Amino acid sequence: MKIQIILISGLCLLLLSSCSEKERHTYTADDRPEMFINQNLSRLYNPGMDTNTGMADLVAQVEITSDQVIDEVTTPEGVPWTFCHYNAELEDVWYGEPVNNDIRIYFHGTDAVLHQYDKAVVYLMYDEENYYVPVDGEYSIFILNPPGDEIFPFAMVSEYDLLEGESVSHLREQTDDAFERVLNGESDVYPSGAVFDLYQSNDLHNGDVD
Repeated sequence: MKIQIILISGLCLLLLSSCSEKERHTYTADDRPEMFINQNLSRLYNPGMDTNTGMADLVAQVEITSDQVIDEVTTPEGVPWTFCHYNAELEDVWYGEPVNNDIRIYFHGTDAVLHQYDKAVVYLMYDEENYYVPVDGEYSIFILNPPGDEIFPFAMVSEYDLLEGESVSHLREQTDDAFERVLNGESDVYPSGAVFDLYQSNDLHNGDVD
């Protein structure tokens, strides 16, 4: 009888562990949305790491915790507008101070198709409540492809060629380098994101920062 109980308990644990595994989507070039010039707010600057970092209020590694949620609204002028969002949980904050550990990430339109349980590094601007918008739309999302969490730029530009397939630590190094370039005035991007608030003090402008 005891052996039967042990066997049943072991089977239950096995079933629970298999059910709790999160199956993650593996992205290929076919998953990339079609991008158009001037479709994003930050077209003041070219897509790239300097833009992502220089305009960000939050840079973090996240897990997507919902499938796509489509939102349809009408502007005061009567124009219909469609956008979408994903719920996400912060796993590792690189820069910035999040308002909450659970956030929503919003995109214009519905072409940004992500999946529940995706892991990604995101460069975000704060909107309101716990709502965030990617700095440069899909150019500011880097999927961590399973099983090894290799970098997959969600939208591709030539600068990202050397990032694809690399490790998260490599992307972190590139982000740190971009942060320093923008902070030190070595970039065309002005440090307008909240990630620079700590450094944009009177001491900084007086040249008292190392």
